[in-house]
Amino acid sequence: MMDTVDLRHLDENLHHARTQFEVWARGRLSNLEEVQRTWQETTARVSRETETLVQRRTQFEAAAARLQERLEAEREELDALERGIAQLEARAAALPVRQQELEQEIAERRQEFERRRALLNACEEARRTRLLHLQKALVWYRDRLGLRFQRVGAASATEAGRVDGKVRVIFRHIDSRAPDREFAFTVYVDEDADLFRVEDCVPDIDVMKPTAGAANIRLAQMVETLNRTNDFGAFVAQMRRRFKAWVQMESTDQLAGRQA
Repeated sequence: MMDTVDLRHLDENLHHARTQFEVWARGRLSNLEEVQRTWQETTARVSRETETLVQRRTQFEAAAARLQERLEAEREELDALERGIAQLEARAAALPVRQQELEQEIAERRQEFERRRALLNACEEARRTRLLHLQKALVWYRDRLGLRFQRVGAASATEAGRVDGKVRVIFRHIDSRAPDREFAFTVYVDEDADLFRVEDCVPDIDVMKPTAGAANIRLAQMVETLNRTNDFGAFVAQMRRRFKAWVQMESTDQLAGRQA
């Protein structure tokens, strides 16, 4: 009789412990699912913001380059106008008969000169402001998104989305397991063909396996689109997506290897 009571009491204790464990396990599973969902949403949002910022950075660079050209042309015109004023002043001193007419013309040109100089100064101030914003954006790219541009060999510059000389584009913050891991490619313009060329892509995204429901775009196709659209910002954003897909493939292969 005592053994029966003890067994029943033990069974009740085991049932109570199992119930508590199941409640605890469901709670932990729910918490893990919430963490995973939050991580996926955050990753998607950061990816979208990264693409937008890369495109905006390229647009800022192109606009700054075009503005610099206009400012230089304006400066040359102002220099020519100032030389003309000096010539008129010399003629006014040498020709007293026309002095009044020349002084009037000089005054008018001086007014035009001052007006255009004020406009140029305003444009230069606007350019400095844009460059300051661009520099802040570059720091943000470097520190937050892990994107930087490194010259390779000769000096490089950008103009309306074009790249002169070789530039190494380096990404970090791609692999969440190793945020400082670098993914990179080198881009330059073939001056003879006036086309973008891309080389030294690490890792090689062309070895990626096709996935269900996703197009397996090769690097050559992406470069062809870049040369057709001249949208370097969009190309950089697409390369970042391909590197992230490569990391996903790598993780999947490693998981499959452990399960085999």
